[in-house]
Amino acid sequence: MANFFRSIRLRLTLYFVGAMALVIVAIFSLIYFGLEPRLLASVDATLIDSAARSVEAASGRSGDDDARQIRLLTIAPARLMTLKGEVLAEDANFPAGIALSTEMLAAARSGQRRIETLQIGQTWYRLLTTGIIADGEAAAAIQVARTLENERGVLQDLRQLLTVAIPTALALAGLGGWFLAGSALAPSERVRRKVDGIIQSGDLSRRVSADLPKDEIGRLAHTFDRLLERTEQSMRRERQFASDASHELRSPLTVLKGEISVALSRARSAEEYRDALAQLELSVDEMSVIVEDLLTLTRASAQDASARNEIVDMVALVTVVTERLSGIAEAKHIHL
Repeated sequence: MANFFRSIRLRLTLYFVGAMALVIVAIFSLIYFGLEPRLLASVDATLIDSAARSVEAASGRSGDDDARQIRLLTIAPARLMTLKGEVLAEDANFPAGIALSTEMLAAARSGQRRIETLQIGQTWYRLLTTGIIADGEAAAAIQVARTLENERGVLQDLRQLLTVAIPTALALAGLGGWFLAGSALAPSERVRRKVDGIIQSGDLSRRVSADLPKDEIGRLAHTFDRLLERTEQSMRRERQFASDASHELRSPLTVLKGEISVALSRARSAEEYRDALAQLELSVDEMSVIVEDLLTLTRASAQDASARNEIVDMVALVTVVTERLSGIAEAKHIHL
């Protein structure tokens, strides 16, 4: 279980889900918060059009008398007022309880439009207050209202939809991310199994990147192959070194054993024992030279820059070897 929570697949999935969550929330937020202004803009356009079609144009100078000459048409929930706030006419569907504020009257007197959102009881309304212009001046004020229940219902439905859609999208993103991460990491798992099989079998001649594409995992497997090749060469050199060492040391050891046997074959004088020990010392020196040469070969095989080639006088070498083996040959009645 601990390995599961530390797995790369799980972390990649979580990263993918986190990134998708940011994208999904950003997109849905733009949809939601962008829809509300568009809905209100549509309502405001309807209010402005209704305000223009709900009254008959006045003529003459502006004022209360001229305001009373303006007739309210039954086009939309609206009410007609003087610029002082006196209600001249009101549609039966105009919501009750909307007070006429100073800001509303100021907007009507200046001929500007004032649009605001109000809550009356449990219902939300969009209210337009504007002046009716006659002969270039404000003659009266009109207010047009429209309920926002449809728009708020649309936003509520959208919120409910997003409440379901966002978790569903994240769940699908997590499922897709899990399978994508597994598919991306499958070659690395194959590489791991192959390397483990090579380690278990000890067969360093096998390679990892045989059936892998030349992608990141393939290059990693090729690096493993190079490591296996270097390891195989190193082990081959070690085996060769062991074989060479045993072969090279066999002869001087045979010489040592023969000289010791010759020295112990009969009683000898002190001078003869000194000669025998001197011969043994030469054999030991020869073994030391052989060991040093083997180490030199090892460094050369490892591409050590200090290793170098030397010219060897084969006549002198054969002469030394002949002298060293003459005692053993004589003891065994062999003419060397």
